[in-house]
Amino acid sequence: RCIKCSRCVRFTREISGTAELMFVARGEREEIDIFPGEPCNNKLAGNVVDLCPVGALCSKDFLYKQRVWNLKTQRSVCADCSTGCSIWLDSNKNIVYRLRPRYNPQAQGHFMCDEGRLGYHYVNSIERFLRPMVRRDDRLTPLSWAEVVPAIRRMFQSAAQKDAASVVGVLSPFLTCEEAYLIAKFLKGLSGQVRLALGPVPVVGEDDTYPKDRRGRPLQPVKFTIHAEKCPNRRGVEEILRHFQGEIIAFDHVVRDAAAGRVQALYLAAGYPPRPGGWINEMQAQMFRYIPLIVCHDLLPSPVSNFAHYVLPGASWAEKEGTFVNHAGLAQALHWGVVPTGEVRTDGQVFLDLLERRGLLHAPTLRKELAAEVPYFAALAKGDLGEYGIPLNSEHSA
Repeated sequence: RCIKCSRCVRFTREISGTAELMFVARGEREEIDIFPGEPCNNKLAGNVVDLCPVGALCSKDFLYKQRVWNLKTQRSVCADCSTGCSIWLDSNKNIVYRLRPRYNPQAQGHFMCDEGRLGYHYVNSIERFLRPMVRRDDRLTPLSWAEVVPAIRRMFQSAAQKDAASVVGVLSPFLTCEEAYLIAKFLKGLSGQVRLALGPVPVVGEDDTYPKDRRGRPLQPVKFTIHAEKCPNRRGVEEILRHFQGEIIAFDHVVRDAAAGRVQALYLAAGYPPRPGGWINEMQAQMFRYIPLIVCHDLLPSPVSNFAHYVLPGASWAEKEGTFVNHAGLAQALHWGVVPTGEVRTDGQVFLDLLERRGLLHAPTLRKELAAEVPYFAALAKGDLGEYGIPLNSEHSA
């Protein structure tokens, strides 16, 4: 199929800088090949598949999985790091099969990294929580949403009446801005003394910039950055916390308070994807073991879900609508590409139910409400973020 257009060769030389690809031979025997012993496995390598105009280069992850004309395509945002790459999410029969970069001059430009491109498989994982559960006799028992939501509401109301300062909500940087806003409204609605904290912010190594030279040293000007911060919405959640809590309480502070017996009710709005070591380690989880009331709202099993009193199934970024704010303060809209399986409800819908607000979650409407209440989000007042998103300016910029 190859027509010798050299787009893949130029990409590895001009964008990734690693230059693994080259032309070999001449005339009708000319073909694309790698330098001996140097496979094309840089962290941007998957982009050559998108660049190839004839399908001569294919992705092993997607090859022979689906016919492309059967796929349903939706605009979304990569949740793998704080770069916030705009993407196309391709799915069929409620299974995510492929992510592709979507051009955005305000975010990542034309490309995306392979970590984000191939990091979606946990969305389809058979290990995900599929129904709400309550712990009885040290075993998790399925419970209907009609029972579990009022029960959690009553128990947190009771805990706040006894000692509001001992009630803590942990907001994950994987929540959308709308979800963080709703859970903050619920918890702070119990009492102004309830504390809100930021969940663990996963950071892996240092920012990885491209292009590089043949020895792996970064070159200027930088054309693509894979950020070390491996979450999509720290900035958005932090602004919610600044508005409702007045400060950013770190997760380690919650762990210390739990160890000292100063936490009596804990809502963990997690939603973390699987990573080596997990979002919470065994030592931290042990500090929570003797808290009288723990709600773990998460995608997958974790050390804390092994003893939490309530375990609620969370929805992944591919299953919900909302807003992510990337490292540069660009607010972009998520659109669901697949629907939650089993009895899973989106996190925002659960928070609406806890607030006893009727109806289904509608992100543009909540966005307008958020913009009216939290000054940082005032630019989102129209509800529509457009194709490229809306930059947000703040004195707290990072």
